Amino acid sequence: MNQEFIMLNESAKKRLIKAINSDLEQLLWLADWLLHLNIFSDAQIYDALNFVKSGIEEFATALREHCPIMTTICVCDSRWVSVSGGDGFLDTQTGEVVKVLSQPVVTVIFCDLCALLLRMEHRKRMFNGNTSERPPTENSAQTGEQSTVEASTEAATADTAAI
Repeated sequence: MNQEFIMLNESAKKRLIKAINSDLEQLLWLADWLLHLNIFSDAQIYDALNFVKSGIEEFATALREHCPIMTTICVCDSRWVSVSGGDGFLDTQTGEVVKVLSQPVVTVIFCDLCALLLRMEHRKRMFNGNTSERPPTENSAQTGEQSTVEASTEAATADTAAI
């Protein structure tokens, strides 16, 4: 059983995979994050995931190629959803995609996929006994050893900071 998820149980995970036609791990993690916000219905989450799916797939591909790209999901005023580099915003109340928001945004919630990846990999290690990639220790920090995930996400974060 995958205990790294906070909100998704096995039946919810199966419904989600069917609704978005993907079992990409990063999409499942993002769904768990969106659920924990407690502002969207399941149907709105399915719509949001389908809207950002191509951006998440690009992120996953870049990660597999050890060339991660900084990717964020943005929730504006608990209504509109976008992905960095994407085209427009999904209005989760109407299901429509808009190029420009009709009013100023007051509340913005971001999800950094690199940080989410690190957190979920940590949860896997903690809850599922996966010790193939251990978190950095004081000794590994001194010797410069890093896991592939840490090195990849640090590179993406450094690229973003340089911009």
